[in-house]
Amino acid sequence: QGRFLNLIHDLENGHKPDERLNKWQRELWLFTRRYFDDRVFTNPYESSDLERIMKARKKYFTSSAEKQSAKAAKAKKQEAAE
Repeated sequence: QGRFLNLIHDLENGHKPDERLNKWQRELWLFTRRYFDDRVFTNPYESSDLERIMKARKKYFTSSAEKQSAKAAKAKKQEAAE
């Protein structure tokens, strides 16, 4: 929540929106990766099968990146159409 409030504060104070949003997305991506790793590697109810964990991690982050790329492409198409 603190990072989000920093984003809002920076935008209100005149930082470049595109630059600041890119930084926000990068921070969010890193947080998500850290959160995933923390939960997977410290879960006492699941075995620590490294191969299975890495496959799940790759699948999750690959599909997330593909979704983000598709959304960005769609937004650019809409901007071009307007």
